[in-house]
Amino acid sequence: MDLPDLQPGQVWSYRAREGEEDSRITILQIDQFGDERIVHIAVTELDGMNRKHPEWGDSPITHVGHMAVMEKRLRNDLLEIKDRLTEAPPMGGYDIWKEAFEKGEAGPYDEPMHVLMEWVEYMHGSYAGTIPPELEPGQIWSYKTRPGEEDSRIVILHREESDGEWIAHVAVIDLRGFSMDGRPIETITHMPYAENVLQADLLELTGHMDPLPDYQKEYKVWEDEGRGMFTVPVRELLQAMESNHPVH
Repeated sequence: MDLPDLQPGQVWSYRAREGEEDSRITILQIDQFGDERIVHIAVTELDGMNRKHPEWGDSPITHVGHMAVMEKRLRNDLLEIKDRLTEAPPMGGYDIWKEAFEKGEAGPYDEPMHVLMEWVEYMHGSYAGTIPPELEPGQIWSYKTRPGEEDSRIVILHREESDGEWIAHVAVIDLRGFSMDGRPIETITHMPYAENVLQADLLELTGHMDPLPDYQKEYKVWEDEGRGMFTVPVRELLQAMESNHPVH
């Protein structure tokens, strides 16, 4: 679908997380840097985003005042213009971002919006003010599962750095009700994940596995096929795999 040019003041629907379909993205400003355009947005009318911060309490997050996102990535998520404001809202946090950007200490996001919202919830939720969980091979984690799969676990197999990004290789075990091509599957032996996305899905370290399951064959296939990684929540990836829909 061809989208119109993005302009400050546009209010868009977008590919939101489940239960947040009424949320909206407002275009605040667009910056041109060389051949790339960075879109500054606000995300409003959030519903169901939790916050459990030691200082702020349990008040829900209803909006995000400023995020900088690559235009190419954002366009993949935008659906329909719902409103046009005569004047874009003020950009809280832009000056801080711009100063850090000019120092090389900040940049635009290049992830899908539902992943960014997971990360916002993670950083302002029960882990606020803490370092994301450090991953090590053999760890067994509970995670944000699909309904009915609460006993499923993620096993950390291996982590590595690639082009400045960390990739976590994981197995998913103890699946219940998951099937592909009509065949029930209890274990997925290898999935490469963007580590920051995976960390937002992890809940509690529940154990350790030694020795690790053999994943070398699948790892070799991954290397031969271009060393990509998944950037969606695990539950959404499982749903897409089960429905035979492509996902990244």
